[in-house]
Amino acid sequence: MGKYGFHRPTTKKIDAINVSELDSMAGEDGRIDLGKMKVLGGGRLTRSLSVSAASFSAVAREKIEEAGGEVVVS
Repeated sequence: MGKYGFHRPTTKKIDAINVSELDSMAGEDGRIDLGKMKVLGGGRLTRSLSVSAASFSAVAREKIEEAGGEVVVS
C-alpha cells in the first residue's frame, strides 16, 4: 500500500560559492556582486574584498571581515 495523495515538499535550489573562489573573481577594485548566490566559508581569502550576495554563512562572513573586507546582503 502506498501513500496516495502524499506530495513531497519542493526544495529551493540555491546557487552557492566558496570564499576561496572570490579572489579570482574580483577585479582591481575588489568588489564582487553575486546577485542571488550564497557565499559559503570553504577555503581562504587572501585580500580585502567587498562582496554583495543574497546570503552568507556565518563562517564566510567571519572570513571576509577578518581579511578586512565588507559583507553586503542584497
